[in-house]
Amino acid sequence: MSGLIGLDWGTSSLRAYWLDDAGRLQQTRTRPRGVRQLPTGGFDAALAEVTHGWPALPRLARGMIGSRGGWLEVPYKELPAETAQIGRAAGRVQAGDGADVHIVPGLSNPQGPDVMRGEETQLVGALSLRPALMERSVWIFPGTHSKWVSVRDGSVVDFCTLLTGELFTLLRRHSILGSDDGAAADDPDAFARSVIVARDSGAAGILSRLFSARTLMLDGVLGTSSVPACLSGLLLGEELRSCLATAPFNSDAPASVDRRCGAVRSLPCRRAPRRDRVRRSDRRCRRLRPVGSGAAQRSARGRRARCGQGIPPMLTSWLTSLPLVAILRGIRPDEVAAAGNALGETGFRLLEVTLNSPQPFMSIRTLSEVPVLPVSGISTENMAPWVSAGAQGFGIGPALYAPGINTAEIGRRARALVQVWSDLSATKPREARA
Repeated sequence: MSGLIGLDWGTSSLRAYWLDDAGRLQQTRTRPRGVRQLPTGGFDAALAEVTHGWPALPRLARGMIGSRGGWLEVPYKELPAETAQIGRAAGRVQAGDGADVHIVPGLSNPQGPDVMRGEETQLVGALSLRPALMERSVWIFPGTHSKWVSVRDGSVVDFCTLLTGELFTLLRRHSILGSDDGAAADDPDAFARSVIVARDSGAAGILSRLFSARTLMLDGVLGTSSVPACLSGLLLGEELRSCLATAPFNSDAPASVDRRCGAVRSLPCRRAPRRDRVRRSDRRCRRLRPVGSGAAQRSARGRRARCGQGIPPMLTSWLTSLPLVAILRGIRPDEVAAAGNALGETGFRLLEVTLNSPQPFMSIRTLSEVPVLPVSGISTENMAPWVSAGAQGFGIGPALYAPGINTAEIGRRARALVQVWSDLSATKPREARA
């Protein structure tokens, strides 16, 4: 009989998979026999237990079984690593039954530094199913320790580890944010709002926003059972924001390996569902390309815009009534000239980079006659210097809305923003925009 026995051998558990010669799964077993929970008889006994009654087939193991505390320490393969090299670097140990167990090596990233054991095997399998992604792709391995992996020309060139899941557990079980322990509600709205807050946090990140989960709960605007959903959204949103702001991981077509169902999902940025829009790459924004499939286009001569998918009809109507507008979420000094030239082209420009002061903004206004609206971090306290620099409007985010805020508070904030804008616009009537 031909086929393969695959072993996912981690720290706390051992999973075995019996595959036939066509790669079809025949049977799977799970035992609490990780490298730190071995029975009497050690690795040989654990292997015999989990494969009892199965045919004698080649055995391939991945995970902590190849670590320093495993059955055989298999050295990490240093990046860049071709996928074919990973298989050739596998170690081999003879089991008590006389047959070999082949152990896949992990990968090490000297740029981190960072290491992985186990995800590299999932990646090789996924790429064999999607060979078109060998040329250029980003892979996300969600879990307690999430991994982001960058593949270029058939080689793993970069990866990083994020403790997203572990941080969630620590915050919920061992911090004041989880002190009111109770049943967690499935609150998709609280989750989605928190993802957006993290996405829009910019260079500040979410550290200063985490405590808001408790504040909103104490104020009665967020239910106790919804705090975990809020924390989850903040942490996952921060993972996406921080990784997409890093060059190796802002590919136009990232892919995700979902451990829960074993599926391989391609997530093209331009057609992602609502929650996946936070995966959009800042790379496209830095190159001054329109965001979204069918992004709003409009000629300088005044043709009506064709608004892209996902834009609410009410907003579409408002946008098409406006002259050509550029909405900037920042720009670096070295990008000013490119921005000015791009703004002379047709179409709305949605740029998501970092803007720290009005100085680059003033340069862009000099290079282009297109109205420019700065966003992100705008509040009643800092509108004035932007208006002085030539801003003809603003995009308002957290200064107007945050997860859990009630309608009365939103109204109060809106009135304050409108009042400040009106006062500032009165001094520059020709540049004011409704």
